[in-house]
Amino acid sequence: QNSVQAITQSRDGYLWVGTQQGLARFDGVRFEIFDGEDSAALKRPYIWALAPARDGGVWLGSEEGGLVRHVNNTFKGYTKADGLASNWVNAILEDRNGDVWVGMIDGGLAVLRNNKIIAIDSSAGFKGKNVFALAADTGGEVWSVQTIDPELAMYITGGPKVFKGKVLVGNGG
Repeated sequence: QNSVQAITQSRDGYLWVGTQQGLARFDGVRFEIFDGEDSAALKRPYIWALAPARDGGVWLGSEEGGLVRHVNNTFKGYTKADGLASNWVNAILEDRNGDVWVGMIDGGLAVLRNNKIIAIDSSAGFKGKNVFALAADTGGEVWSVQTIDPELAMYITGGPKVFKGKVLVGNGG
C-alpha cells in the first residue's frame, strides 16, 4: 500500500509528497521519485512528516529513518547515532531562527541547532514521549501536540494552530 502521509511546498515551488514507499517531487508536470536507492539516508522510506527549509531545501521525518534534509539533490540524515532519542520522526518545524524542531514517537522533542541535536526533556519542562504535531505562532513560539489518551478511543490530529493568541488543537475522535 502506498498512501500519502505528508505534503509540503518548497520555496522554489516544488510540491513534495511523502508516502509509505518514499518521497516524490512534483514540478507541475511530472513526479520525480526518491527512495532508498537514491540515498542511504532514505533506507527507511516511510515518510511521516515534511517541512520546507528556509534555504529552499526540505526536511523529512521518517519511520525508523530519523530526520533527513534534502537540499541541492543531496540527502543528509540525522538518527539516534547523531543524538536523536528515537528514529521515528513524526513532526518537523523549522522556526524563524533556522532551528529545526523534531517531534518523535518514543523520543519526545529535540531541536537541531547549529548542526547539533539538543534533547528537550523534563529539565526544560517537557514531559512527553510522543510528539504528533508542531506549529509556531507569528512570534516564533513553538507549540507541540504530545499526547494520546489511552483511556479514550480517539487521538489528537493535525498541527496546533494559533488563533487570536490561543492554541487550537483538533481532535480526530
